[in-house]
Amino acid sequence: MVWTADDLVAAVRVRAQMPDAAGDGAITDADILTLANEEIALRLVPLVRRSRGDYFVSTHDVDIVSGTASYRVPTRAQTSGLRELTIVDPSGREWPVPQMHLEDAGPAQIYGGGWDAVRFYMEGPNVVLVLDKSGSMVSDPNGFWDHDNDPGTAPVTRWSSLHTVVETLTTDFGDAINFGAHLFPSVNATAQYSFESCIVDANITVAVAASNKDAILAGIPAEDNVTLRGGTPIASGVIVAVDHLKTLDPLVPRAIVLVTDGAANCAAGAEAPELFEVYDENVHTVVGDAFTIDGIPTYVVGVGIADVVSSTEQDGNPDSTNTFSRLNELATDGGKPRSDPSQKFYNTINQIELAAALGEIAFDALTCIIPLESSQIAPGGTGVEVDGAPIPFVTDCSTQDGWMYTNPQGPFDAIRLCGSACGGLKLVGEASITVCQL
Repeated sequence: MVWTADDLVAAVRVRAQMPDAAGDGAITDADILTLANEEIALRLVPLVRRSRGDYFVSTHDVDIVSGTASYRVPTRAQTSGLRELTIVDPSGREWPVPQMHLEDAGPAQIYGGGWDAVRFYMEGPNVVLVLDKSGSMVSDPNGFWDHDNDPGTAPVTRWSSLHTVVETLTTDFGDAINFGAHLFPSVNATAQYSFESCIVDANITVAVAASNKDAILAGIPAEDNVTLRGGTPIASGVIVAVDHLKTLDPLVPRAIVLVTDGAANCAAGAEAPELFEVYDENVHTVVGDAFTIDGIPTYVVGVGIADVVSSTEQDGNPDSTNTFSRLNELATDGGKPRSDPSQKFYNTINQIELAAALGEIAFDALTCIIPLESSQIAPGGTGVEVDGAPIPFVTDCSTQDGWMYTNPQGPFDAIRLCGSACGGLKLVGEASITVCQL
């Protein structure tokens, strides 16, 4: 049913028992339309804009004008907000919200009293990719590798592989994870044996956002770029990523994925040759504090890291340093070590392994927290299903398989799936939840 603004005003007056003739102090037609416009802007437009553009609402960017503009949403009741919401797709079909496929639109909550069975979607984490664009990622010959594990094909640069894998990652997980990216060193870094090789932009290269693939690919050097220069200022790169994540909602899970092909150098306050030839111990403090103080873990990924101790020579790399061992330590500091006791970080020797590692990390980073939008529910009346299977209520997420409220004492505005239930949610990406509105 397509309503005009006049239909809306008339319906509101009937439901709210308002007289047609407005007296002193009464709500006017203009007041009603203003409130309707505000609700569209605050509730409906963000929902639609986050739904991959698969659906649209007629005139959703046009103010309601009495007697002219179509008004397709919603049937309203006094004080209960949206009770019925219909979206119209490009073919003209009408979809009630619970039937819409809004994988990345967050929960589609039906407001109003009573029982509502609604499909909810897990909340996507905020993740910054901290990417090594030092000169060693493209240097000839050490910056090239057998990307496809086929000696019959020409090798490509490590940066080429990383760029390709980032594109795949942000395509495959772009709807489930809010990605951002930061480069170390800056694209303005030089090959000089000075601090000019260590500069890192103070602002995030690409801010975290939903469906952010295009912005990230536009913000990092091209796949075929072989002019990358600079040292390995990992600590400075991670600091910017942490500072950016701390500006985002702390209730949404946050993480860093660090990808590097070398040992950290470019320590703050150091000068050449120590600037390059001495390992930067501060990176362990930076990564460790991000995890233990700010609750931001770091996944550590190595690109072609050999388990050897470096020589003592002026070559721009930390002397007498086993990068493999130091990255193992860094992975533990970051709170996301692999279970393999001999290799705590994700070491990769070709593009195939790099893609597999980042895919595994992305799957692990997916959250099993589902926001319920409203805390005004009867806590004992909630039921949860994943892929058609009922999930039991539990009281200890660390030892039990099931679901529990993130705040057991209230407000009951989100649930967490635990154990095998969390794994099932990550596979299907959604849960059917029945709630009883107060």
